[in-house]
This record gives sequence, C-alpha cells and structure tokens, in this order.
Amino acid sequence: MVGKPIYMEISFALDFLHEDPAVARIFAKHPPEYILFETDSPWTAQDETLALLKSLGLGENTERRILRENALTLLQSQ
Repeated sequence: MVGKPIYMEISFALDFLHEDPAVARIFAKHPPEYILFETDSPWTAQDETLALLKSLGLGENTERRILRENALTLLQSQ
C-alpha cells in the first residue's frame, strides 16, 4: 500500500512504530498529500503522539500537510 495514492491515518500507529526504521521508509515512499493525523480517537494521548510526529523531523511543510491541509483537501473533495 505504501507509495500508492491512498490515505493513511498515522496517529494511532505512531505510538507503536515511532522507533521502527520502517516508519522512515513509509514517510519517504508514501505521497505526503495522502498522510493524515487525526484526533478523533481516544486510544492514545494526542499531545504525546503529536510530539512523536514532530520528532520524526519531516519538516514544517510536510507536518502542516499531515496535520491540517491534507484533511481539508479530502473534506473539500466530498
């Protein structure tokens, strides 16, 4: 699925995978416009998961897309 134009929601998985080298490969190979960070789940502490996302060093532009712009694009397409 990585690399294909499908949406991935990553907030839940980051708690379990943030130290796995595969995460860096996923971010390198998947189109950044198809990665979402949602907060509608009670499964994890969102502030801690957000810190994990920021610790990946993806850059401000990619973080902004993941945290806001991708969801806006998806919602506006409906």
